[in-house]
Amino acid sequence: MAIPVQAAVDNQLLDLLPEPDHNQIAPDLAYVKVARGALIAKAGAPIDHVYYLTSGVGSLVASTPEGDLNPSNWTSFG
Repeated sequence: MAIPVQAAVDNQLLDLLPEPDHNQIAPDLAYVKVARGALIAKAGAPIDHVYYLTSGVGSLVASTPEGDLNPSNWTSFG
């Protein structure tokens, strides 16, 4: 897939990058479709990819040492 230009990326965090910084990471950016319910990272495992939402809803669920769950959600509408 083509390298996204900064003006075409619908992500507020990436939009805040100065153009030289965006140009430096642009060759490593790619649009991917992540299936609903997909696990993109697991606690204690190395992180292979970083995902910047352009649309949809993401969830992060952390557990305490006592086993309690602490869910967190975020939304991106582009």
